[in-house]
Amino acid sequence: MDKDALAGAVKLVCVNWNLPTVGPPFQDRCRLWWDFLNDVEIDLVNEAIKQLISLDQRFPPRVGQVRRLVIDMKLKDPIPSPPEAWAQLRSAIDASEAGVTFQKPHDLVGQTMRSFPNSGTALRTNSDRDLFLSAYDRIVQNAEKERYLGGSNT
Repeated sequence: MDKDALAGAVKLVCVNWNLPTVGPPFQDRCRLWWDFLNDVEIDLVNEAIKQLISLDQRFPPRVGQVRRLVIDMKLKDPIPSPPEAWAQLRSAIDASEAGVTFQKPHDLVGQTMRSFPNSGTALRTNSDRDLFLSAYDRIVQNAEKERYLGGSNT
């Protein structure tokens, strides 16, 4: 990606959310976006911005929001929400106890399962769910640091 291409993407954000498209505020915004997005593909940045515009969110996107969306689009492996993670855990346990095949849970869900004795097979109650989701949250936070702060994913 080059700076001119990114400036065009930033201008698209500015036009849609009625922000300055010239002068120091625009230049500062472009510098900030360059610092956080120079290692990703401009086509994905533009696609992410178009998605955000289409969703008609009230406030302009922060550069971190765009970066996360771009990386998620590139990896095509979204991190499950906490309710999805719990559902994947319960589905895997129920299916394994019934002896039927099941879809493998997301890697982060599996990692959380392995942090419990017997891979969390005894987790059933609301308190167990809270315990699982607390552990899942810690694992997701570490995974997000690796995923979004740069490195091999971009």
